[in-house]
Amino acid sequence: MRSKSRLNLRASSLKANGLGGSASVIGSQSIDKYAPIGTVLANLEGKQMRTISKRTQYGLKAVIALGQRYGEGPVLIATLAKDEQIPLKFLEGILLDLKSRGLLNSKKGKGGGYQLSRPPSTVTIGSIIRMMEGPLAPLPCASETAFRPCEECQDVEHCSTRIIMREVRDAIAEVLDKTTLADLIRRAEAARQERKSREPLMYYI
Repeated sequence: MRSKSRLNLRASSLKANGLGGSASVIGSQSIDKYAPIGTVLANLEGKQMRTISKRTQYGLKAVIALGQRYGEGPVLIATLAKDEQIPLKFLEGILLDLKSRGLLNSKKGKGGGYQLSRPPSTVTIGSIIRMMEGPLAPLPCASETAFRPCEECQDVEHCSTRIIMREVRDAIAEVLDKTTLADLIRRAEAARQERKSREPLMYYI
């Protein structure tokens, strides 16, 4: 295991090579709490990267399932929870949040439940993730909607870290903002059909 001094030494080396802002933070293990696309897990010892939260994963699963049922009427929370293997109480909070943001409608009583408020073809994956996680950028200084310079940055316009993180942000947005729920549902179904077509034939004697 690397000692703390070795971590700080490596951070200093990265800083000298123009990666000062984020390297110093990671090297000292004092990671910024800004986490627009998930919980920040990056550290030099574990070599873990940030990921979207479990809550967002569950939210995506639920919204995709509702997209598959679009036009069939409301779906019970209990049905969604069972079919998608999502803890019921956790799912209730997620759906209430998405309803408050206008993505879902709900109906009480018999035949009640949740449904999409608009067609799956008009809902992008990027918009769902932003609703649940915030900006897509890995760092606040690279964000389009929630820009904030790093505290230790002395030249935000020419910062090497910001330049590459902007490219990362743009690449993420390019995929997520051009993929709708309808697109994703079609691709998943095509993948399932392709897998079935490749399954070996079974012969029984």
